[in-house]
Amino acid sequence: MVKATQRKKPNITIISDAKTLNELKKWADLKGLSMNALINEVLTKNIFFYRYVSEHDCMIIPSTIYSNMIDVLPEKTLVDLVNRIINEMVQSIFLHNNISYTLDNMVKFYFENIGMWSGLYNIFKRYSEMSSTNLVFEHKYGIKWSKIIAQSISSLLKETLNLSSEHKILPSTVILQVGKR
Repeated sequence: MVKATQRKKPNITIISDAKTLNELKKWADLKGLSMNALINEVLTKNIFFYRYVSEHDCMIIPSTIYSNMIDVLPEKTLVDLVNRIINEMVQSIFLHNNISYTLDNMVKFYFENIGMWSGLYNIFKRYSEMSSTNLVFEHKYGIKWSKIIAQSISSLLKETLNLSSEHKILPSTVILQVGKR
């Protein structure tokens, strides 16, 4: 049983204008979250994602433009670009936040959050089996993007965690089977 003192999180007081609080309340209601849960979500996203976006002069583009870029750019160019960006982003975020390189941390800090926030995929799931872990990435950009995700994330796992993986590629889904070290 978890003691109350072990569950307790630090409290802060936030002072904001009425308009911002009303919008926050509407947004929380729309998402089915408490105000506290939404504030935690917003703060987490800003600390682990938008801070990086701001510091590295990243551009956020609409998915229709993103989709067209995938269609016109060569696959190898996209793989090289995504590899470089993912590796730089993971290294920067992990180093700046003193996060150790483990598969669990990669899942928690990158795959479950930053990868989705950045638009690489829109759904992520993890399934553990006795000798391996399956990582499932769903997106809406077609088979070419599935190949790019498979190659780029496999490369990230190999370079940062020394983990090999096998992949199954579908038009809107990538399943990576990651072996235990």
